[in-house]
Amino acid sequence: MIFHPSKIEGWKILKLLVYNGGSRNFSVHWEAANGKKEEMEVSPHHPAYTISVVAQLLGLHEQTIRQYERLGLIAPCRTIRKTRLYSQMDIERLECITYLVKTCGVNLSGVKIVITLSNQHPEIDEQLRKRQFNPFPAQQAGADPRMEDEHHEV
Repeated sequence: MIFHPSKIEGWKILKLLVYNGGSRNFSVHWEAANGKKEEMEVSPHHPAYTISVVAQLLGLHEQTIRQYERLGLIAPCRTIRKTRLYSQMDIERLECITYLVKTCGVNLSGVKIVITLSNQHPEIDEQLRKRQFNPFPAQQAGADPRMEDEHHEV
């Protein structure tokens, strides 16, 4: 069960899941009616975001996120009522998928391969997180490989 301070009488939520620098840990901040403030550390693996919140955060359509789930690219937790809940790690994975699709031009089959490789090779995972991954290292940035072949034949 997910702890939510707003369910406790006299408390109101201040900030939910605030990123704490490079520690990859998150905090929930809340305040009592008398002004007393509290904070609780939350693991980045803790599912807390609904699909609508994730879609808004990342600028994606909810159906796009559901498609990624159907393809096995992400696996959110489910509540008893089947509501999808995403952790901060799921959101980071979605950011990597979006980077590969929109910036690098990788199709979803290619994304699945890159994600599988990143799970097996930490250096690829790190490059993805830093947005430094190049799925086509043999190509120069902006160069069309078909044009290179034509130049070599002349």
